[in-house]
Amino acid sequence: MLSASILEVALPENDRGEGVPRLLTRRTGPWRNFSWILSIDYRHFIAPKPLNVTIGVNGDQREPAMTQTCQACGTAVDTTDAEPLAPMPCPNCGEKVRVERTFDHFVVVETLGIGGMGTVYKARDTLLDRFVALKLLRKGVSGQEDYNSRLQQEARIAASVNHPNVIQVFSSGTDHGQFYVVMELVDHGSLDDLIEQQNRLPEKQVLETGVQVAKGLRAAHRKGLIHRDVKPANILFVEQTAKISDFGLAGAATQGSEIQGVIWGTPYYVAPERLNNQPEDFRSDIYSLGATLFHAIAGKAPIEGNTNSAALLRELKEQPLDLRAVAPDVSPATARVFERMIAADPGQRFSSYDELVAELEQAQRVLESGSNGSVARRRLQPWLLISGLLLIALAATAIVFLGRKPNLNAPARALPAPSVSAVKRNPKEADRAPAATRALEGRNPDVESASWNTALSNYKEQIILYNFAGAAEAIKNARLNNASLKQAKETAEKKARWLIDWKNNLIYDLNRGHFSGAFTDSSGAQYTGIASATDESLSLKLPHGIARVTWEKLSPKTLFKVSTSFIQQGAPHAADQQWRCAVFASEFGQAEIARQLAEAAAKAKPEYQEQMSRVFPDIPQVR
Repeated sequence: MLSASILEVALPENDRGEGVPRLLTRRTGPWRNFSWILSIDYRHFIAPKPLNVTIGVNGDQREPAMTQTCQACGTAVDTTDAEPLAPMPCPNCGEKVRVERTFDHFVVVETLGIGGMGTVYKARDTLLDRFVALKLLRKGVSGQEDYNSRLQQEARIAASVNHPNVIQVFSSGTDHGQFYVVMELVDHGSLDDLIEQQNRLPEKQVLETGVQVAKGLRAAHRKGLIHRDVKPANILFVEQTAKISDFGLAGAATQGSEIQGVIWGTPYYVAPERLNNQPEDFRSDIYSLGATLFHAIAGKAPIEGNTNSAALLRELKEQPLDLRAVAPDVSPATARVFERMIAADPGQRFSSYDELVAELEQAQRVLESGSNGSVARRRLQPWLLISGLLLIALAATAIVFLGRKPNLNAPARALPAPSVSAVKRNPKEADRAPAATRALEGRNPDVESASWNTALSNYKEQIILYNFAGAAEAIKNARLNNASLKQAKETAEKKARWLIDWKNNLIYDLNRGHFSGAFTDSSGAQYTGIASATDESLSLKLPHGIARVTWEKLSPKTLFKVSTSFIQQGAPHAADQQWRCAVFASEFGQAEIARQLAEAAAKAKPEYQEQMSRVFPDIPQVR
């Protein structure tokens, strides 16, 4: 799982002229799905540097326009500003053109994940004929020469780390005005995926993961790197081997967090000292790894709570933690190691990775030997009781069995053969099985109604989550023979397809044109617009940064407002946009506006007029 959010922390001067961090946005909901970048604004303390601008023939440094040919009509489609693999509508015929993009000799083939700083793609290395992971920074992040040079230097340091528990960095570069890092491709899932699937992982597995990741972090630290964003999503697996990823953009330890004041972190796992603008070192990564392992073994993060205050978040992290209070079956040895890793005071954590690895391996040996004190005894006692009862039962069975003297020469008792003549004499009996089968297959009206109601309920649940593909699948699985129900199913399937198109086109519009306008999410957090979107989440604009949230955080009314803002009257596809927005509004109870949009679409495209009564039966005065 790769999801992220960007959050900025400004340092306004207090009465003593010191910078005091404070979060400038509200965040609620499950923090584990968010990765923050806390960015300190030093403009109050450093004089602005004049821009070196060249005016003349060579002053325009823009990348040349990129075009692709529409396979349907042959029109050249400008894809310059589009993201790789995005669907671009042909301006002539409307057919979607999939944006192809090559960065140097790396051809983008698939999207793997999206984060706060950019997107990770699966790409093909045409020189070495292999697949790699290509991390592409957003255009707003990369592009400045000084910044790209620093990123290049960090990538070179990361590439020098060659360890089985670290994702290998192969190369980096800049193309099409964007900085990219090429890494080893690992697509077997992450620790975040395992937590999502199982909630709590076995202690043995968590300890082994901890040992391996600690060794990887140790190897990177020996090269002068600290990670700054250790979390479950950045721990990937190849078979049983854990690998720590995302070192390509981590700052060198010698540079610390003073580079442009950037502090990387995820609220669940970020070390408390980093929320106080204190110097960070490898012990901050030890804290983040400890919080990650705590989450994996306990099924919940070390801290819970929603706050927009850095001070309150730090206060939560400074409270003592008791792993066994949350997960009492964890061995005392493991609990002691994890609790020391997430000590609020860096001085109380492990003083080196060597010490950490040794303690984790010792906890493994204790677990494997079974010398876990009371925990081992508690696990053993039930089995002793069960074993004793089984022995008693077996003894009693043996006594009864031996007390009998069966006649081994007695013939076996034959079962009577079925009477074929009985079936022939009563043909109605012969028809009962097929009739029952037909009822189970859905031909019975009552059974069909129940099946349809279940499918419709699942459909509506997915609609509420804006998972329109899931809604289509829920309806598709309903097997019906009743004519009216089949017609209702057909209409619902059409609605789901239109809603899928509505979402896909909105994602395209947001990624190409963005949206500006004030709105709030379900928690009351305020935003100034939408910067980009994927099928899973949206990047919402804050006064001082960007926050990535899932679709269900926004109300249907807000999404409707956003989608209709992209309708341009008189444009070739305006009627299609109006129709899809009408379907969306109707599904979420906005009948009047749905009627207006549907009528406008039907007026422009007669084929929509034929669908009106079936698609909008509950909307009055539809003509």
